[in-house]
Amino acid sequence: MNNKRRNLFYKNGFTLIELVVVFTVIAILSTIGTVSFVSYSRAQVLNQTTSDLVQALDTAKSLSASQLKSLNKNGKKWRCLDYQTLNGYGIQIDTSDTSHEYYFLYMKCATINGATIRYPDANNVSDWQTNLPQNVTFDPTTNITDVFFPVLSGGIITTPTAGSSNADTIALSSYGNIKTINLTNGYISISP
Repeated sequence: MNNKRRNLFYKNGFTLIELVVVFTVIAILSTIGTVSFVSYSRAQVLNQTTSDLVQALDTAKSLSASQLKSLNKNGKKWRCLDYQTLNGYGIQIDTSDTSHEYYFLYMKCATINGATIRYPDANNVSDWQTNLPQNVTFDPTTNITDVFFPVLSGGIITTPTAGSSNADTIALSSYGNIKTINLTNGYISISP
């Protein structure tokens, strides 16, 4: 009877090796799942940032096509004055400080004598800027500092960075991944 109890005791438990194998498999699967989740999250931040910039470009294009002479954001308002005509809307990209890269929507108005005035001006962009999320930057292959949509033309006027002759892409990068926004022939598209 004593041997019978001893056999029952051993049959109901797990050996140390079995427990080590089970916990090792659980640790490996958890590590793979965590790495996959982090990679997915990083890709989604880059995708969302790219989509937000494309939406801002589409907004500038639509406002220019509608010839709306006022711009509102967060309770701040700019508008062309009565003696000014609307030239169009644009997106300014600022990469001067790599730790704080951003873009902002602006409108350009012309006076009777042909001088142009940008709203908001360079001193008032902080209320209008959209900051890039942490670890997302404008890739060095970005050759554009300004995208402008003139009224009635339906085109895109881009301003290349100093020393660059190519001004048809905006690239965003994050952890080695790059998303490119192409601006050609009046169209805005995203490439992986």
